[in-house]
Amino acid sequence: MSSAAKGPSPRKGQVALDDTVTGLVRGMAGAGLGLCTAVAIIVAQLLSPAAAWAQGASESGESSQAEAQQEAQDVRRSPSQYDDDEGDHRSYSVGAFSGVMAGGTSLGSSQNLFFRSTFEQGSSGLFGGRIGYALATRLDLDVEFGTGSPGLDVILSDLSGQGRTEFEFADLDSTYVAGSLRYGMVRRSARLVPFLTAGLVVVSLSSSTEPGLDSSSVGALFGAGLLLRLADSLKLRVDARGLRAGGVGDGAPFTDRLNSTQIFWTGGLSYEF
Repeated sequence: MSSAAKGPSPRKGQVALDDTVTGLVRGMAGAGLGLCTAVAIIVAQLLSPAAAWAQGASESGESSQAEAQQEAQDVRRSPSQYDDDEGDHRSYSVGAFSGVMAGGTSLGSSQNLFFRSTFEQGSSGLFGGRIGYALATRLDLDVEFGTGSPGLDVILSDLSGQGRTEFEFADLDSTYVAGSLRYGMVRRSARLVPFLTAGLVVVSLSSSTEPGLDSSSVGALFGAGLLLRLADSLKLRVDARGLRAGGVGDGAPFTDRLNSTQIFWTGGLSYEF
């Protein structure tokens, strides 16, 4: 009873298949077909499902391989990595900035037989622009132009430094052109790039009320700052720098040439391409 519940045995299935094949051969022979032709037709019929399955498996494998290649390409060109690679190969930048030309820095002093005059630069707004060129992965050359009108204050005292009196001495316009090297602490493609900068500067001072202040001199510009990426090619730059140049003032009331000292606090946008 239990064996009957298990269905047809493998032996009976094989006998049925043999009977079917034998019947097909006899039918084809009766129809005038040769034995070889009959065998070829039967083999083709038996192999056609296997061929169709193999073709489907091959197409499925090719599709999976194509999808895997596309996924690998997408990973290699993911937005962050793509931007990083592109950021390292951008060669130029242009930008504008504004800020403060800080005052309270001493230009120097002069004295006569009666009193000593100490000159201090005032404070004003600062505006300018710059262009940059990438020399290496972390090294850039910046050329910039800036201008401000800080004015000039004087502190009068006796020769011992007592009895100090301060007042505005003259208007003073300061214009400079600088070429600086900027070294990034990380690759320029990073979102936040701290940097150091230093270079040479030519400063021109002029005054409509005190011609003795009109002069040009060469000095140094140095400082540090941060670059923050806002978009793919747009960055925010903030920095603090000091400028030191000599040779200010050629005539009266100065007995000695003074030194120009300025502190810059600036922020601006930079576009890279």
